[in-house]
Amino acid sequence: MAKHFQQYCCRLFYPLPHRNFGKLVLNKILRLRERYGLKRIYRPSNFDLYDFIQMNRCFTPLPMNEYDLETRKLRAHCRLIQLGAVASIEGVNLLDIGAGQGEFVWCTSKQTLLSVGLDLDRNTLSNATRVHWLDVGQAQFVQANANELPFEDESFEVVVSFWTFEHLKDYQRAFFEMQRILRRYGILYLDFGPLFLSPYGSHLYHFIHIPWAHLLFDESVLFDYLYQIGQAKWIDFFLSLNRVTVYDFKRLVLASQMRVVRFICHREPIGAFYKMFKSRLSGYSWENLTCSYVVCALQKS
Repeated sequence: MAKHFQQYCCRLFYPLPHRNFGKLVLNKILRLRERYGLKRIYRPSNFDLYDFIQMNRCFTPLPMNEYDLETRKLRAHCRLIQLGAVASIEGVNLLDIGAGQGEFVWCTSKQTLLSVGLDLDRNTLSNATRVHWLDVGQAQFVQANANELPFEDESFEVVVSFWTFEHLKDYQRAFFEMQRILRRYGILYLDFGPLFLSPYGSHLYHFIHIPWAHLLFDESVLFDYLYQIGQAKWIDFFLSLNRVTVYDFKRLVLASQMRVVRFICHREPIGAFYKMFKSRLSGYSWENLTCSYVVCALQKS
């Protein structure tokens, strides 16, 4: 019945000119259905794969990020505006850690003296060297590990990293490496998430739509489900996450003795679901459970 209802809503809203508004209305209706649908699910002391599948059907898939060229260009410009609010990049040396396909590096290269993109994946760097931008400036790309940055001390005035920090295995060493290569009064700008203890911190939200699924279920249940749907390759991706919490990161910032220019925690409004499974999540702090993304700007003194 729920499936037919969803299909009917899709036909009703999606053909409209205001497609995004239709999606918002549809998602709101489906969210209300989630709250009532979950009450019908048997909640034993230990969830199994059957319980997981039943519960996963009750949740609406999250909107996915697009990675086509135009969307990546727009995202790079948005990031440049956010960075511009805390640091000037005119005539400076800038390093982007986790540069991916290099859209942010090319976007900033028109203003900086030198923009350097660093990534561990050779394939993404090869795509980054294929210029799809007009009026590009001076840019370089380096394949290296963030734990051992191949640069001398105080080489850059600005160091940035977007959606990468939660993937760094030895994040503490990488953080202090970023501090080492930063010049005095330089800016370190980090934007990363979702954090591991946040509702979708497993990074498996393409297939698993249950908030805190990786905390409510044994990992073996999640892995069995991924095998069942033919997505076993994501298991290694899940295991590679460093599981840093917002508390761990705050302690790391204090240890660095850098001046905090901006620190923002984006929280997920999952209060109703938390109340339902509060006993299972009581071992974690509310701050760690709800803080999904961190945006932080630090200045080296």
